[in-house]
Amino acid sequence: MSDPRIDKFAKIQAEIEIEAERFDHDSILMDRIEDSIYEHYDVSEQWVNQVRAVIDEHQKWVDVYQLMIDHAEYIKDSLMHRR
Repeated sequence: MSDPRIDKFAKIQAEIEIEAERFDHDSILMDRIEDSIYEHYDVSEQWVNQVRAVIDEHQKWVDVYQLMIDHAEYIKDSLMHRR
């Protein structure tokens, strides 16, 4: 994907999914975690919604999910090397 917004969106979503699993999808915690991740990436919920609107085709979502997987694997590898 050549749109850097979509790459950034995929990284954000991957981190949200990782944290959701880590905290067993606790909705109260996830609201705070999501806000923290948005802050870390310097985006707003409005920005996220705008990028979601750009990803309007099935194939684009498949590409986004692949980017999310790639980023999650990068995080996993980084954590494994820290040990």
